[in-house]
Amino acid sequence: MQLKINHRLNQLLILMLLSNVAIIGGLAIFNLELIKNNLLWFSIIMFIYNAIFTILFRMLEVNWDKRLMQKMAINGQIAIANIRKAEKYTAMRDSGGNHYNIWKFDVIYWDHDMKRHEGVLFDKLNSSITEVPLGTVYITNDEAKPLNRFILQNVIIGNIPTLQPIVAKYENSKTINIRYLSVYYNKGLVIETFKTSMNNT
Repeated sequence: MQLKINHRLNQLLILMLLSNVAIIGGLAIFNLELIKNNLLWFSIIMFIYNAIFTILFRMLEVNWDKRLMQKMAINGQIAIANIRKAEKYTAMRDSGGNHYNIWKFDVIYWDHDMKRHEGVLFDKLNSSITEVPLGTVYITNDEAKPLNRFILQNVIIGNIPTLQPIVAKYENSKTINIRYLSVYYNKGLVIETFKTSMNNT
């Protein structure tokens, strides 16, 4: 899902660039005198337009994935998953200058009916992460939209009471080998063993 979000954000940036070209180019072609006679006001309006777009873009960039995963978690659209392979996929940088790495995760996950599935998801990790341990995490899961998958932070699972019966069902299962990992957000996801987390505090 992170790749899809990044693609949409890039499309928005292209749209902003094209809108600027269209406004300036259109006025230059059809009414150049209007720009010349009102250059100051035109510059102020264009500055405000771009500033508003930039602020809204930044808000969307920072919150899009968080809002989507929170909404899916609240709706109970989660699954337990065992990471069986993780590798760096590509590097990226946001408009705030923060660097991340997109990682590709090969997972086995179980739906609410305890049916076993295999899948791949991509998520945005802190740029300092060089290795992701194998273990158990919770992911968002909507079978109708298989691309809408994120790895969930432990705090999200713990803070939504309606998820506890689902979690208990997974934990009481004898077919899932559960080895929970510590998952939290710090300029991208950090996924590590609880032992590592405790040693870092």
